[in-house]
Amino acid sequence: MNIPFVRFVDRNVGVPLCWLLGRFTRTPAAGVPTPEQVRRIAVLKFVGIGNLILASPTLAALRRRFPDAPLTFVSLSAHRRLLEASPDVDEVFCFDASGLGSVVASTLRLLWHLRRGGYDLVVDLEPYSRYTALITRLSGARWRVGFDTPGQARGAMFNLPVRYTNHRHMVEVFFTLAERLGAPRPERLRLTPVCYSLEDEAAVESFAIQHGMDPMRPWVAVHVGTGENAPVRRWPPARFAELADRLIGEYGVQVVFTGSPGEARLVAETIAAMRRPAISAAGRLSLPQLAALIARCALVVAGDTGPLHLAAAMQVPAVGLYGPNTPDLYGPWGAGHTVVYHPLPCSPCISNLNDKLTRCPHGRCIQSITVAEVLDAIRARHGALLRPEVLVG
Repeated sequence: MNIPFVRFVDRNVGVPLCWLLGRFTRTPAAGVPTPEQVRRIAVLKFVGIGNLILASPTLAALRRRFPDAPLTFVSLSAHRRLLEASPDVDEVFCFDASGLGSVVASTLRLLWHLRRGGYDLVVDLEPYSRYTALITRLSGARWRVGFDTPGQARGAMFNLPVRYTNHRHMVEVFFTLAERLGAPRPERLRLTPVCYSLEDEAAVESFAIQHGMDPMRPWVAVHVGTGENAPVRRWPPARFAELADRLIGEYGVQVVFTGSPGEARLVAETIAAMRRPAISAAGRLSLPQLAALIARCALVVAGDTGPLHLAAAMQVPAVGLYGPNTPDLYGPWGAGHTVVYHPLPCSPCISNLNDKLTRCPHGRCIQSITVAEVLDAIRARHGALLRPEVLVG
């Protein structure tokens, strides 16, 4: 999927369509629904494993608010296993975006499913997508909730719009949608841990034995990639290699590199640049299995990407490296995590107000982070966790 092209079409075609639909069709006002009025719920969020995790407190709140309404989550096929593991999702509708024909077919199938499935409530979690806003508007649902994001022409697609704010963490931003539906805010918003089965745990154990991972050495998961839609956020692989070498040399840890199948080559190049042995799990674990692996780690080091938030959900300390995006909105949620970030006068250059597209020619923000700086941050905040005697004692 060509992400820049998809976003180009979404903006240049979607904005006029949303404007026309909002201008020439009437959207009846709707009050806040009661639990008895909502029979079925559909939630839309296509892109971003990390966003799915950050939205988990919102899903939990919808479950509490509407306990008898089955919840269908609409997302890309790649997210099926993660969503099926959620205790707050009853059904997953997989959208095929592999090509233009499949997008058209999936759109027609989705609209048919929503209009014929008795959905009273549709919640659009996307902050800027005109496509999901149009789907929500055409769903036939009585209550339609989503972000009215400045400059995105989305607000008229919802009869319960929520003004998007670009100065709060996305966990809190997502939760404003649940609040719009009458859900009370708990004292603390907590990420829902990713559930994994005994079979997933056994698969990780088998992987560890196969690759000689010593359970008496602390494990550190390192994620080099940042997904196909965000290569500009990537810290140089050579620095990940040097950092891994120095962590092994200083603490005797076992380093395992994680990644998607498409990131296997990047991981292989990173390991090839190392002087010490490390293990690649890229493309070898499902998302629930990755959660099981991370749950056994002492630390996760990653760029601004999904596994960083997966670590936070599993309550494993994480070190996040940030560049064109801001940790103020997308940092690992909760206590005990560390971010390394060099904001420049032009930072952040990607946001939900510009479709997360940047024309940055230099990437100095992420490139300026040094190995020594990251290592110092790990020593200061997490060094005690990386010593083998912590596991033994």
